[in-house]
Amino acid sequence: MGKYFWMVAGIGFFSIFIQQISERSPVIFEAFSTDRADPIVEVAGLEPQIEIMREIAGEQGWTTICEGKSGELTVLHFAQTLWGRLSTGENDDATSDLMGGLGLLSSGGMNSMSRSGAREHGCDHPPDHFLSPILSGHEYDAHVEDGDIPLAFGTVEELQPVLDITESCGLVGARVREFAEGEREALRVEEDPSLVVVSIDHSPDLSAAEFYCAGALISRYFSGLEDTN
Repeated sequence: MGKYFWMVAGIGFFSIFIQQISERSPVIFEAFSTDRADPIVEVAGLEPQIEIMREIAGEQGWTTICEGKSGELTVLHFAQTLWGRLSTGENDDATSDLMGGLGLLSSGGMNSMSRSGAREHGCDHPPDHFLSPILSGHEYDAHVEDGDIPLAFGTVEELQPVLDITESCGLVGARVREFAEGEREALRVEEDPSLVVVSIDHSPDLSAAEFYCAGALISRYFSGLEDTN
């Protein structure tokens, strides 16, 4: 009898506590409220992208509440944790911060929606929901016609991690080569003999998901190099 009394009493005291402090702290009230439209952020990618996005979201107080598939891509829905709500309070700002932190990591961009909208939207989508056919409108069409797609340029030392990135994303056949005739002008690269190119062969079987994964992680890698220089 005694333990049930304290259990019920504890729930009652907790409810009064929340009611009292919510009058003084809207952040606390919002953190415990369950009937408001919590923001949900939807992202997609291959495993190397997903691993980084989970880490960034976790550091900012978000957690995965739904996981699905869209062709080769894994789809995640992130929602703020209780700690995240208490830390920020302003969910619009928190959502903007998360999307800014994720940058271009998500294949095909990101979606922000309400929790109820996310339930209707779901986590499973058709294979072409996020990514268009590969290289549609690509600015390097001239090189694609030659059967070669440049991915990045830099010194041999700088490009070694790029080769590792392409492999982690599933792209096969990436290689380091010299600039082709007219390629420096097309890519607007300075005349520097130490600079070379990482490229892959174009193929009808080239995966849009793998290509975007490599592009997103290569961009993140070079951004990190700029920050350290």
